[in-house]
Amino acid sequence: MSTATPQNKRRIVASISALVAIPFYSYCGAAHFCIGGHMAHPPYPWWDIANEYIWITFLSIALVLSFRSNIPSKKTFIGLISVMLAFRLVGLSIFMLLPAVGLLVVAIKSLRTKGVTRNQNGEASNKTIERDFEIRAEGASSEAPPG
Repeated sequence: MSTATPQNKRRIVASISALVAIPFYSYCGAAHFCIGGHMAHPPYPWWDIANEYIWITFLSIALVLSFRSNIPSKKTFIGLISVMLAFRLVGLSIFMLLPAVGLLVVAIKSLRTKGVTRNQNGEASNKTIERDFEIRAEGASSEAPPG
């Protein structure tokens, strides 16, 4: 199977977009977030406004592309981005660096793997996943009490 499938391309672009967004997202939380909320004390310099557009754009790109990609931890990836966008934009983001760290881990993991392909029944057919199931099955059979 070629690694240049549309799902693989979307996985790579979504992961890189998330990695690009994380530093800008972190700056947002450090530079202009207070108990009053997100950007509660204007006016802000142009770079703070540009920073907002950058992290929102890149997280949105990552979110949209991840739906039709083969990211191994797709639900986690989508959930973390959704939480980051929703809570920061609503203003509930005092502890929102924790999802950013989680997203960092998932995005790096996604770039290091081949992605997950599924057959028509929705079953994963990635060699890494199949190997993990075999290891678990061997461990379960060795722990089972004899007959």
